[in-house]
Amino acid sequence: MLGLLALLMLKRKLRSISQIAAQYSNIVNNQFSGPLPIPLDKEGRDITKMINHLIAQLEANFKRQATEAIKLKEQAYRDNVSSLGNRHYFINQLNSWLSDSHQGGLIILKSTLIDDIYREAGFEIGDKFVHSLAEELNANIIHSDVTLARLSYDEFAVLAPNITAEKLKVIAESMHTVHSELQQRHHIDYPDSVSIGMLVVHQPSTASQLLAQLDNVLAKAALTPAEPLAIADDSQQPISFGKQQWKSLLLEAIDNNLIQYSYQPVADDNNNILHYEVFSEIRKNNQQYGASQFLGAIEDVGAGVQFDRHVIAHHINMLNANPSFGPIAINVTSNSVSDPAFIRWLTELMERNQRLSSRIYFEIPETSFVRTPDSCSLLCSAIRFYKFGMGVDNYGRYLKSLDYLREFRPDYVKIDFSYTHQLNDQVKINLLSSISRTAHSLNITTIATR
Repeated sequence: MLGLLALLMLKRKLRSISQIAAQYSNIVNNQFSGPLPIPLDKEGRDITKMINHLIAQLEANFKRQATEAIKLKEQAYRDNVSSLGNRHYFINQLNSWLSDSHQGGLIILKSTLIDDIYREAGFEIGDKFVHSLAEELNANIIHSDVTLARLSYDEFAVLAPNITAEKLKVIAESMHTVHSELQQRHHIDYPDSVSIGMLVVHQPSTASQLLAQLDNVLAKAALTPAEPLAIADDSQQPISFGKQQWKSLLLEAIDNNLIQYSYQPVADDNNNILHYEVFSEIRKNNQQYGASQFLGAIEDVGAGVQFDRHVIAHHINMLNANPSFGPIAINVTSNSVSDPAFIRWLTELMERNQRLSSRIYFEIPETSFVRTPDSCSLLCSAIRFYKFGMGVDNYGRYLKSLDYLREFRPDYVKIDFSYTHQLNDQVKINLLSSISRTAHSLNITTIATR
């Protein structure tokens, strides 16, 4: 009888030990199945209570670590203002998609309105606008398996696997509509405040290469504000540079004198030359890169000032060396217009070279007169003080903001290309006539581009 009792007690202890061993195996694999049942014997009871206490601590610690990992992932991949994924998240999704497939499309939306609102209304209103734009873009993109992210301060991107070009256009048009309606609700009248680029992807590539191609398509869209959506096929796109690559190429071109120039005559109705417009391009390794390819990118990374300084200094030297050449018109980037250091530099340069005042026109983009009027006023005052010439580029983009002409009185305005091509639209013809009359009423010369 005693032997049977001892056997039963031994079996209970062995069962407790086997339960503890099984629980230990679960703990090693981070599997927590709850506390062990308390055995009847004192030794087993004490050991099991200690084991259960240890299990509870380990489980709590594991949950805390998991929560921290989720928070760290959110910090790494989430944009706090828009509540969307950030650039790191988008590139991670892009790489994951490229590892499995390469059929689909990309969209990038750039909104200059974001910077306008931050600058004019402050951070709180700016953050609310970004959040509202993100929410409405997300709600209006109707397509399965789409990734929407905030790619940068003023850019949103979409990754749409296995999509046709037609459906990609539908999404892009929907994004444009969302932005336009939100802009109207904020009562801000900046007609060229959004550009959208689309890239249809058919062949294997890398995330950096696709984003570079997408940047180039976006730059093309920005050149046609009347139709600010552009689409391209990756198989038709040349090898592209990203913004930082363009900046590096530009700095290399400046250091090694790789920037070449051509001069297009601008004539009046009687074929009298008014001036020669300066066109720049970078030439390297038998490749030519026109300014239209890189200007948008270098302005986005703030390198327009370095480019302008180089071009202006080169032509100051050239005009001093060749008294018979000119007059010339040199474009100034919006980066430079809003840069106080550039304005001081140019002011000192004009002071030292006043004898060239009748041979140089500085051509300022209309967007600077409208968006940064204070900086523009400083620059124009310096140009006028030293009696150099001044023109307006892309005239007519801001139809309801032509009052700046009365204040600044430029020598000429260069009408935006969107008004001067395909003149078979009566609405376009009427608009062209209207903005031309506005300039003529102030005795300002109008120049048509083509």
